[in-house]
Amino acid sequence: MGFGDIIPSDNLGRVVILAVLLPLFNIIPHEISVLTELMDKQSKYSAPFRGGVAPHVVVCGDVSYSTVLAFLQEFFHPDHGDQLMKVVFLSPQEPSSAIEGLMTSSLFGDKTQYVLGTPLSTADLNRVDITRAAAVFILTSPFKPDVAYRDATAILMVQSIRTVSPWTQVFCQVVNAEARRHEWAQWDHLLCLQELRMGILAKSAVCPGFSTLISNLIMSSTDFDAS
Repeated sequence: MGFGDIIPSDNLGRVVILAVLLPLFNIIPHEISVLTELMDKQSKYSAPFRGGVAPHVVVCGDVSYSTVLAFLQEFFHPDHGDQLMKVVFLSPQEPSSAIEGLMTSSLFGDKTQYVLGTPLSTADLNRVDITRAAAVFILTSPFKPDVAYRDATAILMVQSIRTVSPWTQVFCQVVNAEARRHEWAQWDHLLCLQELRMGILAKSAVCPGFSTLISNLIMSSTDFDAS
């Protein structure tokens, strides 16, 4: 056995050793195969956030290509100066090939990270180092079905984040103005898209050009240079 320095001295011992070794020849390859299969199924985006000295922000909710692109272009726009913060996207779905292209581009590759998970899970919030995040942005798309369900989910995300990290700033975007009644979630800033649209439309009827003025104030005015 082992290096050959200890061996069975009688036939009974040899039979016992064979009885132990023979099942192992069948069990070990099977377990190695299972382990290899599990490792292949593990996503490269299941790794936790690689934090550094610079602070970071977390983006969750509707993490689609259009929202990711719009957020990154505005967040890292030169009009805001040299932005040193990293952006961590937290989503339960694997990123699309288009999002992967953004995350690996020379423009955003070293400034972003994608983490699989949900803000409704305390373990996933800890994986994105939520307690050290400068802010959390919860996005909700007005172009997808079940708007009421998505608004409710966003409100629950706020409450979940507040439970884990009460001091982190939370910016929540919802579609319907009815979401304002859920003040128990304790967001720092709530943006209702429907309310914003109707308000700008009403002001534009009284003051022509008001919508253009507001757009120029809340969005960067110069083109984003992707070179």
